[in-house]
Amino acid sequence: MSRLTSPSTTTDAPRSWPEQLIPLIPGAGQDFIEQNLLWVLRDFCQMGLAWVQTSPVLQLTKGFTDYAIPTPASMTQINTVIALREEEGSRRMIWPVDRITGFTYSDDANVFAYFCPTPSTIRLVAPIEETTLLRALVSLVPLSIFVPTWFRDQHQSAIETGVMGRMNMLPNRPWTDQKDGMIRWRQYLNMRNMARANTLRAYTSQGQGWRFQRFGV
Repeated sequence: MSRLTSPSTTTDAPRSWPEQLIPLIPGAGQDFIEQNLLWVLRDFCQMGLAWVQTSPVLQLTKGFTDYAIPTPASMTQINTVIALREEEGSRRMIWPVDRITGFTYSDDANVFAYFCPTPSTIRLVAPIEETTLLRALVSLVPLSIFVPTWFRDQHQSAIETGVMGRMNMLPNRPWTDQKDGMIRWRQYLNMRNMARANTLRAYTSQGQGWRFQRFGV
């Protein structure tokens, strides 16, 4: 699979997911389970960078530095822009400035790189010299419990562990079990950290020590 190729975005029918959790959390209503499921989904995607997808083609225009990145999936928001890739020519990868070793704006003002003033916008270090087409590799956070089937297939165990841990730690509920909740929550955090490490390894580790290509190179 290409660095910037995304899995299918076919969405799952989500009602079955909360329903599967009901027997595991006796006394909890489905609406309350859905609230906690959404919280864990968002946390897992935000902190674990677990939902990565490519944006539609974006046109960079000569003389401009700021661009909004459109989200590539409905009912999501962009968490962070991981990298950019040119659509034509050398199809080179463009990385954020925090991946450049020893970067300074005074010395490297012509580096083809960017930073993010907000999660869904990029600002080039310097304006480009000619129109360029590119796509953005973005980390997404869901706004509902509707998620792609591939996401549930890959991360169902982590999400359900997080939901159960979070809910078990709530005090004075029929399903309260602080000890079990803490164990499950630690397991969830470990899985979340592993998801983040896998994403960083897959998409950015090779760029950590790179010297970035400059305009016209």
